[in-house]
Amino acid sequence: ELNCNWKVFADNSLDGGLHVSYIHGDTLAEGLESPQLETITEGRTSIQIGKTNGQDSRLGDKVMYAFVFPNMFINMYGNMMDVNIIEP
Repeated sequence: ELNCNWKVFADNSLDGGLHVSYIHGDTLAEGLESPQLETITEGRTSIQIGKTNGQDSRLGDKVMYAFVFPNMFINMYGNMMDVNIIEP
């Protein structure tokens, strides 16, 4: 749980990867090619797709982070997927 306004959480996750090194530590930050994330927006959905440098087996070759307004994130990386629901 994170004690903050729900919009802060959503904005932090949609910032194009700038938060990664501060929130997720060096391992994830070093594995992502953050400046090269492609962002696709359509309707109520924002999707970020990017490659990794292949050095972290958890990340695999490609990552995808999707936000469905107003409150759902779907993150896919390597052989994992997680779903985050924001409860305002």
